[in-house]
Amino acid sequence: PPILIFDEPTSGLDPISINILRKQIQTLKDEGKTIFITTHDMLEAQRICDRILIMNKGRIIADENPDVLRENFKQTLNIMFSFQSELSERQFNDLKKQFGVRKTENNTFVFSSDDPLRDLSLLQNFKKEANLQIEKLKFEETTLEEVFIHLIKGDLLK
Repeated sequence: PPILIFDEPTSGLDPISINILRKQIQTLKDEGKTIFITTHDMLEAQRICDRILIMNKGRIIADENPDVLRENFKQTLNIMFSFQSELSERQFNDLKKQFGVRKTENNTFVFSSDDPLRDLSLLQNFKKEANLQIEKLKFEETTLEEVFIHLIKGDLLK
């Protein structure tokens, strides 16, 4: 058929089956088939979809290529870092207050920044004052999931 509809196609599948399904969907796309996929898995949508529709309460609030959607929200970067030594509770609270950091696994901290150069300078000042050494520093672009959350939250405020 020229049009195929998949509802949560990877739900409940193991990684090998997901990979097989992805390849099959790509083959169908290459054959010129139109494929509609409903999913809550934004990473999966980002991987296989050419176009994303985001709906809220029955209304389309975004309709775009996933890379373009992410590019529109590229003004923020996630900054992840860890220190060589453990932070005191006071140091963590200071970080949280200044940057809105949250702690993830392995004593890694993350926050979103709309001005990474400014925030890196502030982070350098923090580490000097606290006599800490940064062990790891990593930047990540905004994910489709973060775009989705931002759009839904913004739509709820309307």
